[in-house]
Amino acid sequence: MLHSPSPLLYAANPDPRLSEPIGPLGVMLLDVFGPNSPYLTRVLELFWTLFPKYRRYREYIRACSQRHTPEHPHAVGHVWAVYDPAYEYPLGRPELLEGIIGFQIFNYVSPQRGGSGFGLGAFRGLEQGYQHGGVGAWLLRGALEQLALDAMDRGEPPPLGHLVEVEPMQDAKRRESFAQKTGAILLEGEYLEPPMLRGVSYVGPEQLKDIVPKLMQLVFYPAQTEPTLHPPNPLTLPKGSLTLRESCVLLEGIYLDYYRLESDDPLFLHACQSLKTLESRASSPFHPT
Repeated sequence: MLHSPSPLLYAANPDPRLSEPIGPLGVMLLDVFGPNSPYLTRVLELFWTLFPKYRRYREYIRACSQRHTPEHPHAVGHVWAVYDPAYEYPLGRPELLEGIIGFQIFNYVSPQRGGSGFGLGAFRGLEQGYQHGGVGAWLLRGALEQLALDAMDRGEPPPLGHLVEVEPMQDAKRRESFAQKTGAILLEGEYLEPPMLRGVSYVGPEQLKDIVPKLMQLVFYPAQTEPTLHPPNPLTLPKGSLTLRESCVLLEGIYLDYYRLESDDPLFLHACQSLKTLESRASSPFHPT
């Protein structure tokens, strides 16, 4: 049965300054704002289905939906639902939940040591049938645009880009193909994902006692456009590579500002050391080319 979109859907779009409110396959964005949003239940349902090992992040998603929260002092949270107005809805489903076929959860991380902030993509999920056709690329463009708006609204320099944690890609050809296809930069070194943000009240030690840091791959999408409020970003990010300093800036941002670890935390120190070790090997005259 095909339904017409609820009028309430049109009041729930994200930032009206976004240039692509309608995406491939006719999908559109809905802003899941606040823990009482009527769309949050459906987003959490999809999240549990697509990311069953990350159920501990339920309250994290609720916190992100508040946009600004003391639990995430350096971040501006966003929870977007992806809605298909032409979806064939199951009978009996509450109208406001019909047609939500995906979500994107990300944060703008404000700079804490000068310079520019960046985006961090927490989770993105789409039902089968929507995982191709350009919906993912559209969501990435929307996130990059939203990050620039967040920085401008806060009077901060344009963001460096968008950082995403993904499963490791061990095969060199697969890594190269992924980077060429998506325009992404794959950070070198060993990145271990912390079990949870430090100091939050919504997850207790008992819930994390069996969770160990997980090896992940950091993928970086440089900002393509910049608002005119500030001069051009002095941190140049040539496609395909990052300098050691640029990589360290991103590691500091994700570990110290987002996850709020201490600067002497073993996870942060390990990531920095592995990066410096690779850099040293690459610069050695005996390193094979």
